[in-house]
Amino acid sequence: MEQTILFSHEGALSPAELNWETPLLYQGSTKLYDKTNDPARSFLSSVTIPRPIAQKLTAINGKCQLTQAHGIFRSAHVFSPKAKFIDGLERICYLEYKEKGLFVREYGGGKTAGYSAYYPLLCKQLRTARFEEPEPDVFLVPESRVTELVDKINLLIQWRLSGRLTLTPVQEVDSFSIMKTQRFFFKAFWRMDNAQESRPQPKTDSSGDKHALSALLKRIADSCQQARSAAELQAVEKEIAWIKERLDFVEELCESRKMYFKRSEELGL
Repeated sequence: MEQTILFSHEGALSPAELNWETPLLYQGSTKLYDKTNDPARSFLSSVTIPRPIAQKLTAINGKCQLTQAHGIFRSAHVFSPKAKFIDGLERICYLEYKEKGLFVREYGGGKTAGYSAYYPLLCKQLRTARFEEPEPDVFLVPESRVTELVDKINLLIQWRLSGRLTLTPVQEVDSFSIMKTQRFFFKAFWRMDNAQESRPQPKTDSSGDKHALSALLKRIADSCQQARSAAELQAVEKEIAWIKERLDFVEELCESRKMYFKRSEELGL
């Protein structure tokens, strides 16, 4: 029997109200916009994360949200590019800099969901790479290995975007205060889609795709040449921008994968 997952930012008033047949997951109410000039969305705005480390973290292909205390930006939530709200569903980890270096945690506060749905996958990656683990599920990353951490995070993001992960509720209860009232939810974590992994990948002939792409580009070029007004040209430009945005994103994915393979070769993994 398949479960029907429910999403809410209100939650149950007690664990007894939660129903495992229809697991209730926390979905935040604070939005994470795709495009914004908010300084809280940049690693470089943090006053506690050293600039050289923050600069390396900007290579993460996801979203950043810095914590703020007394008007000062500090630690960072790291989300996948799919994140629409500040919650645990698309959060990968929480980064906090202290004297010894950059610490990777699941989360460090109680203002939103207390878990990060990608964190078990990230923990596995970091343990395999033998990052120092001073506390259970807490990793210490020296500056010399920050790029390696970025590669691990980007790998999870690539898995998410390529559909290789499935969000799976677990029978663990998460609880925190919302508007001074304690609320309860189930947790959920992203797991590798084993069925998809074991499914043989068919060989494909790309000639049809290339033909379709050529036809699309020809149609756009014809529309540009035949435009009779500024409004018609603007419509063509919008279509070009739409295509370019997606091509740029795919190119970024390819570059991220190349960096991952290069780093793996350097480390002999």
